[in-house]
Amino acid sequence: MWFTIFILLVVLALCFAVLVAWEYGVFTNRYPQFRPNQDVPKIIHLMYFPWDKNQNLLKNQNDFDRTYCDELRKAYPDMLVMMWTLPLVHSFCDKHYPGLWEMVRQNAVRPTQLVDLFRWLVVYHFGGLYLQYDSKLYVHPEQLLPSQGFDLRLYTEFVWVTPVWQWLAGRKFAIRNYLPEEKWRIMNQLFAATPKHPYVWLTWTSILERMCKWKPKCDYDILFIGANAFVSELYDKVGQKQKTTERINFWQTRHLVKVSNKGSWRLDHSY
Repeated sequence: MWFTIFILLVVLALCFAVLVAWEYGVFTNRYPQFRPNQDVPKIIHLMYFPWDKNQNLLKNQNDFDRTYCDELRKAYPDMLVMMWTLPLVHSFCDKHYPGLWEMVRQNAVRPTQLVDLFRWLVVYHFGGLYLQYDSKLYVHPEQLLPSQGFDLRLYTEFVWVTPVWQWLAGRKFAIRNYLPEEKWRIMNQLFAATPKHPYVWLTWTSILERMCKWKPKCDYDILFIGANAFVSELYDKVGQKQKTTERINFWQTRHLVKVSNKGSWRLDHSY
């Protein structure tokens, strides 16, 4: 009897392991087929707003190591690398989106919220690829752009495989009314689109609306207002229903790029 129970438990564990591997995309090709959409500009957007350990923006916004940007420009001369600093974004907003800068600065509580919104704005305006600063590329950056037949590419950070996992992940946070997390956690550190893409417009305008509505009380609130938790919610409600949206699974994402995640925006580690 005990042996039978043991065998059943082993079989169940193996089935669950296969389910997890399936959801994470382990059984797919490591790299998505590379057929670039020629309508996507060959632009890499980098953004860096340095702040101190107390979450205060540095007075000298050019006080950071530009080696990564310089190395990208040298390694990929066929790509236009746009290095966005706070003063450059300020000037860009004043020229193309009057009043936006003031609205964002009045409502952003933490400096990371500025990056959360403006990264989507510059990709909306110019198109191309947004790449988290200091991320490690395993392929030519052109392979990170949307494929033929798609005008938006999103990347998977991880997967809440079962409804129980989704519920456990979301049950602690009042800002989301204790509702379960979405199945797929979508990155905001890496994405690409054609210029003036309506979904990208919806993303940055929604972040602005949520920034005006909610003020963060913990680090997770930052994610829900305008970062990965919100991006995942929007994909679940809107993005996955659009036929021209391409989502790269977890397995493929990890073989394309290692996204930098220094966590300098965090104030607590309660989740």
